[in-house]
Amino acid sequence: MSLEKLGWNKYFEKNFQPYLEKGFCAARVMTQHKGNYIVCSEKESFNGKLSGKFMYNADVKKDYPAVGDWVAIKRINDTDAIIYAILPRKSYFARKLVISGGRKMKNGILVGGNIEEQIIGSNIDTAFIVSGLDDNFNIGRIERYITLVRSSGATPVILLNKCDLCNNISDYIEKIDSIANGISIYSISVLNNINMNIFNKFLCCGKTIVFLGSSGVGKSTIINYIFGDEIQKTNEISSSNGKG
Repeated sequence: MSLEKLGWNKYFEKNFQPYLEKGFCAARVMTQHKGNYIVCSEKESFNGKLSGKFMYNADVKKDYPAVGDWVAIKRINDTDAIIYAILPRKSYFARKLVISGGRKMKNGILVGGNIEEQIIGSNIDTAFIVSGLDDNFNIGRIERYITLVRSSGATPVILLNKCDLCNNISDYIEKIDSIANGISIYSISVLNNINMNIFNKFLCCGKTIVFLGSSGVGKSTIINYIFGDEIQKTNEISSSNGKG
């Protein structure tokens, strides 16, 4: 697989140049678990381990590789490689962690504890916020996702799935327009192949996309449609909680 199909573009090429001149290879982090990484280069995947110098210089969790990061590696055998550096991130999703001390309520406000960021995904170009046009629709939830995506540096796009089940799509779009501030909104139906060609403009080499949304909105079904294969398990929607 080419680096471009993994999301490589001119931004990363420019930032990798100093490492290329020193004989490093570029790879993207596919999975991460307790200091163990799977990284994918242009030709193959490796089990990645951090170099001693990398760990010595890393002060906080944000300094460590996360899924989506581009890294500079050197292979040590057919299956293993050493990670020496992370390329600057274009965007990232993070969660706040309390690393020391305790938090408590004081006058209705959470105080105490030292906070740091943990990166949970990086270098995303487009984040699709998926909402179902059924009982799942929640304008407050969509607004929270918009805030999350904008703070990450990615571009939000709203997908209103299951449009075949809705007779008043324009009413839902009008509600979202009031909070979206120019964000693109598309109504689609995976099962009935309605407006699914909108992905053609987003699925291209050098770009990375993600899907956000609550359980049952159709994220896995959309991904399976794009890949043309059952790569994500899907379930029937529960009649009791509306989740997949």
